[in-house]
Amino acid sequence: MHRFTLHTSHFILITFILSTLLTGCRSEHQLSAGEHQAEIEQWHRDRIDRLKEPQGWLRLAGLYWFDEPVQTFGTAGDVDFLFPEGSVPAYAGRFELQSDTIRMYPADGLHILADGQPLDNAVIYTPTYSAELQYGRLTWMVIQRGDLTGIRLFDTESEILKRFRGIERYPPDLEYRVMAKLVPHDVPTTIPVTNILGQTSDEESAGKLVFDLKGETHELTVLGTGDRLFIIIADETGSTETYPGGRYIYVDNPGPGGTTVLDFNKAYNPPCAFSPYTTCQLPPEGNTLPLAVLAGEKLPAHLLNRQLQTIRHPDL
Repeated sequence: MHRFTLHTSHFILITFILSTLLTGCRSEHQLSAGEHQAEIEQWHRDRIDRLKEPQGWLRLAGLYWFDEPVQTFGTAGDVDFLFPEGSVPAYAGRFELQSDTIRMYPADGLHILADGQPLDNAVIYTPTYSAELQYGRLTWMVIQRGDLTGIRLFDTESEILKRFRGIERYPPDLEYRVMAKLVPHDVPTTIPVTNILGQTSDEESAGKLVFDLKGETHELTVLGTGDRLFIIIADETGSTETYPGGRYIYVDNPGPGGTTVLDFNKAYNPPCAFSPYTTCQLPPEGNTLPLAVLAGEKLPAHLLNRQLQTIRHPDL
């Protein structure tokens, strides 16, 4: 009886040790289906919170490009930059673009803040300075896109935000969470990336991610070289269920020769899927996957103004 009890104790101890070792040896990258779903749901909540921030994409209310050195703004029909109804006076002032400097002259009695302080200098933009302007529910600033100069406007009462009802998604699926190997470029490399305005810029690239999905090996070019790498992808769902201009994903940079997690469940819509007031980049050459990626965010059809998008996306 004593020997049987001893052997049973040994068996229980050995089983416990093996279980502990196996659990400890599980890759830090491995997740159970339940853990993965919890991670994706938290990621999605954080994503929605960012969209709703004061300068989140759902707050966008205007994007105005300079086509003349002097542009007026307000809410009357004869101004150059038409702000949302009721947000500022009919005539609120004017912007003046001269060389690489922009000045703003508010209408008499209009008290506008610049970087949180009363505006006391007409200069709101130079190559080394850009002011954040605020009046009531509105915030705006100067943006540059290549040879284009514009004013980007945010509105706490944005119509886009009012219409927002969430983002439809594919159910979380571990099959679309894969390990990818970063194959660095041999030398520092830039690749051409085009935006929806038709402008092309050269972007730094750390290399290509190589991974297996649906029984095939694929690769995607990444943008950036820092701790987080940016990927713009297109796939066969783009003609039916997801945004035709592609989707975005971030991954951790593993460093030379390393591997990282590529989770297509975190593929998200670019700002252009929500608003016509954006200048999103499109997938670079070679980043269209020859399969349907049934993971991540779907097209927010209830928000997308297809007429505007057709104008802004002539090639899609």
